[in-house]
Amino acid sequence: MAEHRNENSDMISEEIYKDLQKNGNFDIKPCNITNIDDNPKYKKLELTSAQKMKLSAFAGQLPAISAALNSASALSAVSGSTFYMMAVPNGLSDALLRIGDGFGNTLLRSDGKFAMQLPLYKVDMAKALTVQTAALSAFSVMSIATGQYFLSQINSELDRIKLGMDKILEFLYGDKKAELMSEVTFTKYAYHNYSAIMEHDDQRIATISGLQQARKIAMKDCEFYISDLETTINEKNDIVSTVDKALQIEESLTLALQLCVMSSVLEVQYAQNFDKAYLKYIEDDISLYIDKCEKMMLGNFNKLQVLIEHANAGILKKVDKGELQSRIVKVLDKFQTGGESELKKPLRSGLHMSEQKTVYYIGSDSNIYIKSA
Repeated sequence: MAEHRNENSDMISEEIYKDLQKNGNFDIKPCNITNIDDNPKYKKLELTSAQKMKLSAFAGQLPAISAALNSASALSAVSGSTFYMMAVPNGLSDALLRIGDGFGNTLLRSDGKFAMQLPLYKVDMAKALTVQTAALSAFSVMSIATGQYFLSQINSELDRIKLGMDKILEFLYGDKKAELMSEVTFTKYAYHNYSAIMEHDDQRIATISGLQQARKIAMKDCEFYISDLETTINEKNDIVSTVDKALQIEESLTLALQLCVMSSVLEVQYAQNFDKAYLKYIEDDISLYIDKCEKMMLGNFNKLQVLIEHANAGILKKVDKGELQSRIVKVLDKFQTGGESELKKPLRSGLHMSEQKTVYYIGSDSNIYIKSA
């Protein structure tokens, strides 16, 4: 029976890819790209050595797969190709990542719709991997590597989270300093090592638990900083020290909110749970919490602005009152634009990154690139 399966593996593989083309807007085509590493339009995905080995089995099959999927005229138009372009439909790579190896696996799109039945056949371990198994391994690698890339894009939008620890320590203070710093450190670890941790289930599950804890701590610290901000502004202290402390609290509160966003996004990506109802709940819940915190910051800094305007002139005789106002205005401007919060964009894009259609460029050396945003 195994021999029969191996003899027919090429035919089976061709049918699999044709079904993917038909049902999933999937495609593989040869293409010529020169000096890709120097081209800012393309981003090389970072791969571990183990991931690169998995991808190499699939890369070796690309000429045969492309020949099966494309007409002779289409192939002749791209002679001496240096790369293969592979278009993966929304959510397909994540669906493939979840199904694993086996016999007759059902492939579902990220929207839950049936795509096709994958007739996966096991072979003698002494023989080369089948095209099907190589494809599953490659899609798993590409899904994880792409996740790491998109997480880096999201991280770049969170200006407090992306700071070095020394910079964060400059504005954190009080009882919550060690607690918040600890959770930020863990979340940074989970972000930077996403690709490696995803290859090890026990470590991945432990990381998910840690991220859930980080989100809870972040929200608890947000409540502390909001209360501290109100107390600081209501106290009858020197206006200069009040402004200094209020701005320090705002930075700490913003860091806690960004930690809440990043830990939530990372948890979804580590769990690979892309159920639409679940993602909507997370997005709505965190969005409402961001709105609440930013509304309270807006109200308190408006109040502080009034306090500066009516502060005793004698107290301010050696202080530039306009300079104090300009520092407060910088904070108010973030909350008075009339648009959505700056934190909601990375939250939304992070939760729904699996729905993006991705085009990969795979070289014969098993390096893989995607188009930069």
